[in-house]
Amino acid sequence: MEKDEIMEAVRNGEHQKAKLTDKERNVAIYRRKEASSYAGVGADLNDEKMNEIIAQHSLWKHMGVYEDNGKSREALERLISDCREGKVDIILAPSMINFLIGSEKMVNSIRELKGLGVGVYFLEEGYYTLDKAFDLIINIFITVAEEESRMKSNRRIYKTNNRYKEHQTDMM
Repeated sequence: MEKDEIMEAVRNGEHQKAKLTDKERNVAIYRRKEASSYAGVGADLNDEKMNEIIAQHSLWKHMGVYEDNGKSREALERLISDCREGKVDIILAPSMINFLIGSEKMVNSIRELKGLGVGVYFLEEGYYTLDKAFDLIINIFITVAEEESRMKSNRRIYKTNNRYKEHQTDMM
């Protein structure tokens, strides 16, 4: 069964069809406490659902929960480091909100993980980053990140120009 078929079966709640018989997978859970409350279901229910998904796959090994608080990214950095070392193959996250501290950082993290062959499955949205369809979604996020960056730059220029104009007016 290919990765696309596996995650489609997981999305459809057909966990038994999604069993991986060809290879063991190291699966980790990532979440941010603050962001968990934004997902459609509570953090405890998300944990229950993610643990259920892992438990229903006999060849999936639970590698633990990586949890950040608020804007902290230490656990995510540790998780990405573990992925670089080949310790994690699949990451389960309650929702994309968990990765959305900044669009650019999220896109870069997902791109790096994808390059390592590590997929992130977003439970709430049903997206899996190694799906071909996710490329369109990531391109939208890249566009948003670029626009976000452009707007920040324009705001800085505007503020600088205003300060300069105010300073000139004060001198007259």
